Amino acid sequence: MNTNAWNAAGNFRTFSQIGQSVLEMLRHESGLPLWAVARVGGEFAPVLAVAGEGFGIRPAALLRWADTLFARTVAGEGPAFCPDLADAAGYATAPMARSGRIGAYVGIALGREPSGFLFGLDSRPHASFLALEPVAREAAGILETLLTADEAISRAVHEAAAGIAEGKARFASRVAEWRRVREAVIPPPALAFPNPDPDVLNRARA
Repeated sequence: MNTNAWNAAGNFRTFSQIGQSVLEMLRHESGLPLWAVARVGGEFAPVLAVAGEGFGIRPAALLRWADTLFARTVAGEGPAFCPDLADAAGYATAPMARSGRIGAYVGIALGREPSGFLFGLDSRPHASFLALEPVAREAAGILETLLTADEAISRAVHEAAAGIAEGKARFASRVAEWRRVREAVIPPPALAFPNPDPDVLNRARA
C-alpha cells in the first residue's frame, strides 16, 4: 500500500489538499479511475476534491443534486456499492446513469445527515470491488471528520469577521460620542498671543 499520501497529510492545511491525498490512495488501491468528494446542500453539490479524470467531474464543478447517483443512494433506491450499474434499476433514471458512461459506482455519505459524499466511478463494471468496502468506509470517516472541521473553521472565521465589524462600528460610535461630550464640556483652548515688544508699540504710536 502506498502510504506517502497519509504521511504527507499532516503537512496540508486545506480540505482539498488533505482530501486529495485520501482520494489518491483510494484510486491507487481500488482500481477505480475516479474518486471525488462533493458537498451536499441545496440544488447543487460543489465538488471539493478529485483524484482522476473523466465523467465531467473536476474540482469546483457544480453537480445538480437531483441528477446525481448519490441522491438515489440517499433515497434508498440503490446500493452504496454497485459493481455493475446495469443491475441497479433504481439508478436507471438518474441523468448521470443515462449517459451510459458509468459501469461501476461507489457512493458513501459523510455523516448521518450528510454534509457531503464520497464517490468513485468507472466506465466498466467491477466484479471484485465489493471487498474494498471496509477501506472505502474508513476513508469516508476521515473525510467526514475533515469536512466537519473545515465547516467549523469557516463558521468561526465568518463569526470572527462579523464580530470584528460589529466591534469597529461600536468603537466608531463611542469615539463620536466622546468627541461630542468633550466639545460640550471642555472649552476650546484660548488663543495665546505673545506680549508685544515695547519698542514696537512706541514706534507704532509715534
